[in-house]
Amino acid sequence: MNRTSVALVDGLGAFTVDDLCHPAGLTEVVTVKLASLTPGRFVHDRLTHGIRQMLSMIRDAVCGDYREMPLTTLADFLKALDYFLRWADRIPDTWEGGYVDDLQEVLLTLALHRETVAHYEAWRTRREAAQCLRVVHSMVPVN
Repeated sequence: MNRTSVALVDGLGAFTVDDLCHPAGLTEVVTVKLASLTPGRFVHDRLTHGIRQMLSMIRDAVCGDYREMPLTTLADFLKALDYFLRWADRIPDTWEGGYVDDLQEVLLTLALHRETVAHYEAWRTRREAAQCLRVVHSMVPVN
């Protein structure tokens, strides 16, 4: 059984802490699971956005780029991500409407940590602006 198949049954139990900082495998599994969603369906679009947001925050925190995430936020995000990855949860994902409970879990988790999410988004905006400035400055000819 490949890692993706294992993760869709065992959730994050298929990964190690090292996989959080070198997230290619985890990102691949999340991408496979997100690909099972139907674009244009509200529940699926909202779930995709929430999962990507949490995954970005987890990666930046664990890899040391964003150092201000409380451990409780990290733990709750990992729990919500684990819930999303598992096919068999309160409402199995293979059933009609099977992602409603996943969306509920993700939205409740994001709402619980709304201040941390807002702080992270502000940090990310500042970081991206600083990177753009560095690019612009590197393009200015030096005489």
